[in-house]
Amino acid sequence: MTTTITTLPSRQESIPMESLSKTFRDAATITHKMGVRYLWTDSLCIIQDSTSDWELGAPKMV
Repeated sequence: MTTTITTLPSRQESIPMESLSKTFRDAATITHKMGVRYLWTDSLCIIQDSTSDWELGAPKMV
């Protein structure tokens, strides 16, 4: 699952847990149990077909 310019509006509304891979669901579950409010997943958080969004988001992954 990735965020693209086309899928961005639906991603901004919600991302149903059942639509995520098991790895992403597990990461979200563990993050929630730890009391952490946000989980950065670059394939969801960075618009994959946007060079400008990559230029803004990629430095945050360091």
